[in-house]
Amino acid sequence: MYKKIFSIAGLLFIMILFSGTANALEVTSKNVSVINNGILNVYETSAQTVKEFLNQENINVSSKDYINCKLEDSIVNKMSIEIEHPFILEVLVDGEKNVFNVKYNDTVSDLINLLNKEYGKNFVCEKDSSFKLRNCSNLKFLSKRIEVVEKNEVIPFQVKVVNSDTLQKGKEKIVQDGVNGEKTVVQEITFVSDKEVSRNTKSEKITKKPVEKIIMRGTADYKNVLIMNASAYTAGVESTGKRPGDKGYGITASGTKAAKGTVAVDPKVIPLGSKLYIEGYGYATALDTGGAIKGNKIDLFYDSLYEAKQFGRRTLTVYVLS
Repeated sequence: MYKKIFSIAGLLFIMILFSGTANALEVTSKNVSVINNGILNVYETSAQTVKEFLNQENINVSSKDYINCKLEDSIVNKMSIEIEHPFILEVLVDGEKNVFNVKYNDTVSDLINLLNKEYGKNFVCEKDSSFKLRNCSNLKFLSKRIEVVEKNEVIPFQVKVVNSDTLQKGKEKIVQDGVNGEKTVVQEITFVSDKEVSRNTKSEKITKKPVEKIIMRGTADYKNVLIMNASAYTAGVESTGKRPGDKGYGITASGTKAAKGTVAVDPKVIPLGSKLYIEGYGYATALDTGGAIKGNKIDLFYDSLYEAKQFGRRTLTVYVLS
């Protein structure tokens, strides 16, 4: 009886032992998916770490490769391992095809740094520098440089037109010649692939100021132009023989009071009441006559004897306006 009981107990023990062993084998055997450069393979492994698993399956991973986990990570059931090896990328560099061996995580910025070092230039790309190269295609890299140049430039003179009623309408006279100025200009020129794409002025310094050209344009609509012998007079005794208080003192032949702008003429040459413009004197009206003012002579009125003496005698151009 005791033997029979022992036999049943022993059988149960053996069954439990084998069941535990099977469970242990089931736990230590794990499924692992590996995506290697886009190719999927599924493995069943008892390896404890990623490094052990890779060694068992002869999967080579170097420091240049990308792997989505650490070699010392533990293997877990249904684990997915992604591996990407360096790849060849074809790009255009200043219009020429070039190929580069790039890493999985390399960015546009990484390749720009490589180009800058290899060509000794600075490069730019239409793609953002943070873009992963693995996600890019048809990349174009262009060399870029900036030059700062200094040059002298001409400042063209301005032309100023002044209307003048001392000139007949339709005529012009250069009063002042124009002279060009000069300036020093500093410019920043940007070249892309050795072609100029922009030019910005950084500073300007005038080294010689321009002189404007002044043109007098005639507006006078005069009847006649006379070259006359001019003298000067006052209302005083030196010119008229009259003193303040005398009858007719300071009164012109036309009956008006003499003032600056009054002139004495020969009415046979210039009719009384004529409007005039006299070179060096200004606008005037023929309102007076004089015993010595005959023919091509004209007498200009001044308020003071000092001014009259300062004028003296001159030859002037007289414009008969009306």
